This record gives sequence, structure tokens and C-alpha cells, in this order.
Amino acid sequence: MNILHICDYAAAYRGNFIESLEVLNQKLNETGSKIVYAFPQRIENREDHWYEKLAEHSPVYVYGTSFFDKIKSFKKIINEQEIDIVHTHFTNNETDLCVKIACGSKSIIKVKNYESRYGVSGIKKKIAAKLIYKNWHAIGVSKSVDEEISKFNPFLSHRFINNAVFFKRLDSFEPIDKKSVFPEDNSINCFMLAYDYRLKGADIALEAISQLRQKYNIYIMISVPSNLEKIKEQIINQFGEIPNWVRLVPPRNDIAAYYDISDIFLSASRREGFCYAIVEAAYCKNTVIASDCEGQLCHAQKNLDILWFENENSRSLSEAIQKAINLLDNDELKEKNKALAAQNYNIDAWANSVIEAYKDFENNF
Repeated sequence: MNILHICDYAAAYRGNFIESLEVLNQKLNETGSKIVYAFPQRIENREDHWYEKLAEHSPVYVYGTSFFDKIKSFKKIINEQEIDIVHTHFTNNETDLCVKIACGSKSIIKVKNYESRYGVSGIKKKIAAKLIYKNWHAIGVSKSVDEEISKFNPFLSHRFINNAVFFKRLDSFEPIDKKSVFPEDNSINCFMLAYDYRLKGADIALEAISQLRQKYNIYIMISVPSNLEKIKEQIINQFGEIPNWVRLVPPRNDIAAYYDISDIFLSASRREGFCYAIVEAAYCKNTVIASDCEGQLCHAQKNLDILWFENENSRSLSEAIQKAINLLDNDELKEKNKALAAQNYNIDAWANSVIEAYKDFENNF
């Protein structure tokens, strides 16, 4: 099998997404199959051309921006690499339509990965989606996402394969001088990720921590992969300034360095498809707090022993943080969550499930 992975992904680092695909690629190589990568043109603007390193062992392409450029790019890849399966990630309906057109009448299996909760609303959109995704297969990354596919895209053949984490990338990192981020000794240090201020619930987290500042010496570090200036503006709109207890830091591939200097990890998302970070943080022995949005609750509630708060409720989050503070010295709980993360989000099991799905798609094509 030659599988083309079209990834609308142009992050500053490889992250868990690429590391997971690399594990899948290695397993496919063992059976004589291979992955071909395709990334959007904007990835060329990144200072670190990490995607070029993939070309040392796999074909890597950059596809065009316009509708017709995408079709042209996909056709070229399909013909040059004799593609059997096209698997899309983070792509919108337009890009998937380009895939459909590029495949033409060829006997190519088409698979769409749903990494987030996604619905097709409106009659026109539903008709368009039905036309685009006729004879496609879908993989939902969590039970919540899979249920949403059933609800909004019932014409899609779909299955649920729970996402996993490549834990090896968390086992080594370049240490950070803790004082460079958290200047005070004995402070309580929280950490969260937020490229979207509202979606990731940064406003909720900051409101909860501002309430607790009267009682605790507490800080929050926010890793901002993109939209930094916009997020600064949103913090100022909320507080009139960027409070000195808020630390904004850039993204880094060795994210374990951030977990290493943190006590509590917060995922205050209003909506999620899966959320790698709560699993990573548990593995790195942070005390983890998550909103009870469906995309997190559906997998982590049974797989990890973490704290929950009512979605969009800053007071509920404040209460959860106070509980977390009382658990900071509970090494037994931290070790338990590290073991649970490794056991329940195994990357090899995930890769084997994806390969099994490919085989089923082929057999039923």
C-alpha cells in the first residue's frame, strides 16, 4: 500500500501529530507499504523546515494554495507515487473536494481523519458534504467525534480509533531555567496551551487564577503557538493590562520542558476533539485539571485519574485548582497517572488499529 497523507498542518514543530505518523510509517514500511507526505505551501514560511527531514526516508510534497493548484498537486503525487489510499488530516471541504477530483475514476480509497468535533450544518452544506464524501471513510479520534460524525455526516462510513501519544518525545528535553519564567520561590505554577483565547478557555483560566491570587502565590504560563498579538490584546481587554502573574511563552517541540517546571496543567477548553495535552501532562506528572467538555470527558474520565470542572465556569475551575494544590505532594497519584497514560494511549496500538482499518477498507472496496 502507498498511502498519501495530506496534512493541512504547518506548525513550528513536528509535535505529537507528526511523531505519530512516523510510528505508523515505520510499521507500514515493515510490510512493504509506505507513507507519502503532502503539506500546505505556507509550511515553507517556517524558520525550522522540519518537514524536509522527513524526506530523508519518505517522499514529501508541498501542495498549492488555490483550488486548481491543489488539484494539480494532488494529481501529480497520485500518479508519481502510485497512490492506493489518500488520508486527509485537518483539511476543509474544499481541499477534500480537490482530493476527490484529483482521484478521478482511479480505484483509490479516500479516508478523512476527524481530529476535532465537526458538524455539517445547513441544507446546502449537507448536500455539498454528501457529494464530496460519497464513498469516503472517516476515522474519529475520540468517541465524542465519532458520535458527531454519525449525527451530522451519516452518509460517511466511519470508525472510532482513539488517539494516542508518542511518549518518547517527552522523555528527553532541554531544561529551562525555572526562574526565567516563574521568578518567585515556592510559587504555584500552572501551565496551559492556547492558540485561541476563547476556544481554549484562556479567559476562564485567567479569571479563576485572578480570584485565587488573593489567597495563593500562583502564576500561569501559557504557550502560544500562534496569534500571540491577538491573545495579548484579549488579555488586556479582560484585565486592562497583562498581569505580572501571566507568562506567555513560545511553542517548543520538547514540550516536556514546560511540564517540567509546572505544578498544575489546565485544559479549560470550551470544546475539544481529543486533547493530547492532558495525556502528556499526566505522563509528565503534572496535576491535571480539565473542563468536562465532551471531547475530553469521553476518553480521559475512564483512562486517567484527574480533576474536572464544569465547562465555562471559572468558579468551578478555582475550586478544582484549590483541590489540585492539596494534591501537589501526592507522588503516588502522579505515578499512577503516568502509568495510566502510557497504558491507555499506546502509540503502537493506535498505529496497528489504523493499519487494520486500511486493510478493512481495501477488502471492502
